Amino acid sequence: MGLQCGDQCIKYVLFIFNLLIVMISVVLLVVAAASFFQWSIITYQLGPFLVIFPPSVQKWIPWVVLVIGGCMFMISFLGCCGAIAENHCMVLMYSVILIVCVILEVTVGVVAYTQRHIVYDKVDEYSSMIGSYMNNIPNHDSIATLAKYGHIFENNRTYTPQAEELLRKLSLERLEPSQLHMVNLLEKLQTEFQCCGVHGAEDYVGRSVIKNLPNSCCSVDTEICRQENSNMGCWTKIEESKGTFIGIGIGFVCIEITTAILGLFLVNSIKNIKNNY
Repeated sequence: MGLQCGDQCIKYVLFIFNLLIVMISVVLLVVAAASFFQWSIITYQLGPFLVIFPPSVQKWIPWVVLVIGGCMFMISFLGCCGAIAENHCMVLMYSVILIVCVILEVTVGVVAYTQRHIVYDKVDEYSSMIGSYMNNIPNHDSIATLAKYGHIFENNRTYTPQAEELLRKLSLERLEPSQLHMVNLLEKLQTEFQCCGVHGAEDYVGRSVIKNLPNSCCSVDTEICRQENSNMGCWTKIEESKGTFIGIGIGFVCIEITTAILGLFLVNSIKNIKNNY
């Protein structure tokens, strides 16, 4: 006696779902491999998202993607093969691993929520730094130049000879390496994500003697970028999308729980069939 109709449906739902996850995990593994080999098409597509991380963090991103893709592949491959082969041990192991993943994800989410003040404090710290940094930059055109040639300064705690020469040409000798990284990062973020400062244009005009904003703060190509036609703050943009990210996270956890329960149902059905023989 084989599986009944309902159990057959569960079997193929698990198989198709995990087959899709296997395909997604393969894509992640390819992206990780492409990042290691510096494939231009991948680095170009991911460039806007990588600028929010400092160079010391960027080098670990391919490894993180590789680990996530590898774990997804192994877990989904286990569920895919276990379901189609009606293997009791494989499906049980798959369900148990999913339950453990859900527990870990919920724990991380709770810890992140209770410690969110650390992130907000850091954001406010960056916000307060912007005006003081901008006081060391006499001309906003210099910012675009720094962003264009930002690779000169990456992975350097001290300035290289090329960096020192460029800083002298731009009259930015007073700018320290940490300040330079902050200004360069802001320019890239504002250009890629069409935002201005951390909380908005007030980060510049409220703490700086310079009243004009960097051109990257305005969406339209204006001769002079001012507060009235500037974009919203980069952190403000993230805050507006917070509900979407939370919803995606909750939906992902619900899918995992549902899949684990279906797997346990299938395990019970397979076990009953074996016991009846």
